[in-house]
Amino acid sequence: MNKILVINQDKGQGDSLADRLRTAGYEVAVVTNEDEALHLLQTPTKDEGIDFIHHPDFDFGPFKLVFAKVQLLKDGIPIPLSYMECKLLMYLVLHREHIVSTYDLMRMVWGYGEAVSSGTIYTHVSWLRKKLKTAQHPGGYINTVRNIGYIFSESP
Repeated sequence: MNKILVINQDKGQGDSLADRLRTAGYEVAVVTNEDEALHLLQTPTKDEGIDFIHHPDFDFGPFKLVFAKVQLLKDGIPIPLSYMECKLLMYLVLHREHIVSTYDLMRMVWGYGEAVSSGTIYTHVSWLRKKLKTAQHPGGYINTVRNIGYIFSESP
């Protein structure tokens, strides 16, 4: 399981983000300052990698994904997303510039117990693409990697 360390001075905001990331399948630790983070990182662990989210926002083009509020804004205006669309977008953004397999999306976004098909994922990706479509990104930042999965990319 991937681990993420959230560093946020606002403990409530950090905990809120952590809850969303746990829902997406991550093991999450929350600290309120860099000293706590360094202490935690110096603790011996068998795991090889830790991802960092220092600020719970991600800006791309006219969009801002606010992890702590599970909200997408376009030029400051909220864009309505279903819960699963938001989970899917957050997962793709957290793995941006890396190919994410359809299997990983089924497992990590929808969960092991859910009956989900690749068609369900295709449909949700299609809805997201429509909401993320811009003149510079007619594919809505999400590219299909044929027979493998998807990749979130800021490059057109």
